[in-house]
Amino acid sequence: MCIYLIGVKHEYQYEDYSSGSIEFHSFLRRLANDKCVDLIAEELSEEAISLRREALRREAVGSVAINVASELRIRHKLCDPDSSQRQQLGIKSRDEIALELPLGRAGTSDLSNLGREVEAVERKDWPKREAYWLDRILEEDFERCIFILGAEHVETFCRSLDREQVEYEIVVKHWQPSHNPESNACAFRSSVLES
Repeated sequence: MCIYLIGVKHEYQYEDYSSGSIEFHSFLRRLANDKCVDLIAEELSEEAISLRREALRREAVGSVAINVASELRIRHKLCDPDSSQRQQLGIKSRDEIALELPLGRAGTSDLSNLGREVEAVERKDWPKREAYWLDRILEEDFERCIFILGAEHVETFCRSLDREQVEYEIVVKHWQPSHNPESNACAFRSSVLES
């Protein structure tokens, strides 16, 4: 069993026919074929896809990974908890965190400071979310899996894989469309099970 990691900016996960999602579709399809994967999983939920669809006011928004998996006739798994699952896991949303921060400390006039504070609190729940993703992936029977996750999670998720002694390879730490090729430098690193 091996998990191939692709770190992305989440906007490229959505099949909205932008140039970035079209290029990510091609990249993912090529990688899935090259690695002979039998599962594509991703940090995304049906709820997130619906919210993106509503925000863009387009019915044609979907998941690049779902479409690639369907084209290749392999399994796909959404791994991010939706809002009700996050509530059960004790994971607060960005909006909940922002509302709980003292206004005097964050300052309503300094939105960038508020954003940093929200992000710092949100990062405290990453271990819960990342454990949830790994549980969802490991529920499946597979030989080779691609897992697409936010680029900022790659290093911390690798530590979870190391703890669980799951073999993995970072294919791309932060995938970007080709108009920004320096961000696609491959950062290969494997954790190999020790006997």
